[in-house]
Amino acid sequence: MKKSNRLFVLLLVVVMLCGCAAKKLVKKAFEYETSGFKSEALELYCKALEKDDENIDAKLGTKRLGQEQLNERLETFKSAYTRGDNTMAVSYFQTAQAFYNKIKNHGVELEFPDYYRTYYNEAKNAYLEEKYYKACQLLDEQKFSAAETLLREVLSYSSNYKDANAKLREAVCEPLYRRGVAQLGSQKYKEAYDTFNSIISKYHNYKDALTLRDEAKESYVEEQYALGCRYMDSENFREAEVAFRNVLTYATAYKDANDRLIVSIWEPNYRSIASMMQNRRYRNAYNLCTETRRQYGDYKNSAELAAECFERATVIMVVPDIYNSPDASFAKFFKAELIRNIQTQNTQFLKITDRRPLDNTRSKVVILDCNFQTFKYIDGNLKHYTQKGWLYVTKKNIFGEIYHEYEKVEYDEYERSRKLDFVVRYRITDKSGRSILKEGANSYQSTDYVNYAYYNGDTKNLYPGYWKNKGIIGFFNKDEDFIDSEHYYQLQDKLKARRNLKSYDDMCQEVATPAINNIVIAVSDFMRYE
Repeated sequence: MKKSNRLFVLLLVVVMLCGCAAKKLVKKAFEYETSGFKSEALELYCKALEKDDENIDAKLGTKRLGQEQLNERLETFKSAYTRGDNTMAVSYFQTAQAFYNKIKNHGVELEFPDYYRTYYNEAKNAYLEEKYYKACQLLDEQKFSAAETLLREVLSYSSNYKDANAKLREAVCEPLYRRGVAQLGSQKYKEAYDTFNSIISKYHNYKDALTLRDEAKESYVEEQYALGCRYMDSENFREAEVAFRNVLTYATAYKDANDRLIVSIWEPNYRSIASMMQNRRYRNAYNLCTETRRQYGDYKNSAELAAECFERATVIMVVPDIYNSPDASFAKFFKAELIRNIQTQNTQFLKITDRRPLDNTRSKVVILDCNFQTFKYIDGNLKHYTQKGWLYVTKKNIFGEIYHEYEKVEYDEYERSRKLDFVVRYRITDKSGRSILKEGANSYQSTDYVNYAYYNGDTKNLYPGYWKNKGIIGFFNKDEDFIDSEHYYQLQDKLKARRNLKSYDDMCQEVATPAINNIVIAVSDFMRYE
């Protein structure tokens, strides 16, 4: 079936299902209507139109009950209008209008006589006039919040009603303006600035709020600058920093506030760095110095101080050659991999070298000495065994009939082992080599073993067993002939088993990797406390 045909069928099914659902809703709605539950019935008629907007019964039911309910709402509106209750009249009309629109959205047009809208406009105008003059009265009485509420209500019906926008501006801004003036008079400059700024952000300006905001800002900046200077004189650098940051928030180039801010930040850090250096916490001192320089530039001799901190924080680790190894190439490989892994895992404060530095360095010099206490490689000989077995064969007799029997055969079995024992000791000492700072030793082993069989023939039908002399089964040595079917699969595994041992290089790698990792961990632990 073509894709377009499948879509048509699917659409047809959906339409049919919706039609069935709509019919069920219409039936239920009619039952509600005849029982007097007209509001519930109308809701069901509307839901039926949502399922099927062409359902004529649903449209008629919606039209019938909708018009009835709309008329009730309009009569309620007219009653309020007639008795001069403009507030309730406006509210009832809006309720009727909303109901009318709801039914119209379902595709059903109700009758809504125009004279009701004429009545509504009269009631609305009277309503707005009443609210407007009440708001004006509240403004005169300086009840700004209540006036704001009424004016917003008026403007929700008519966005340009008389001078309601100007009145609303006064209702909102005047209490804020008075608060700002009072704050300014009480020398609460920051609060005054925020108050005037809230007026300006809403209405751009009100009276002289813009001028007063600038006055509050200038006074606040001067106040904070003077406060910051007093804090600096008393060496209260933290509070001075806060004050100068406040200055620069509102005036980015005020006098020398930026320079004073840098001093208020740098000076306590500078003193902390000096204290850390006295306590030999060189890394912390270097990190603090570097971060402060990155954000605020140099201060006093901070460049030289950072260089000294880094040099004193650095550990120079000398890694000598390993001389006691029976395999010089392995010892060279072990040292190179050890250095590479240490440099990968550790911090910028560790420098690896194979030569002792000059005596004038201010860095701590240590020696990482490794020696192979054991390096024993045992390469076993290949052992060969001739094994006796049975071959299951298929034959024909002289009459051409097929039969099976077991023949006595021999096959070869081999085994070989290889082992590397490795013990490495490491020791971290001071540059003289006399004081041991950290040491340890670990043993590692790599072993391998192969055991396989070989037969130049039909290996799938080869069985293990035993026989003393070759001959026909059951004719010679019957009591000593044995076919071991139980261990057939073990022999098959040996026939398929691998025949090559791990190479010498692979075994060296196998013991070197964990040994190097453990030494790297030891170096990391050592550096953590340096």
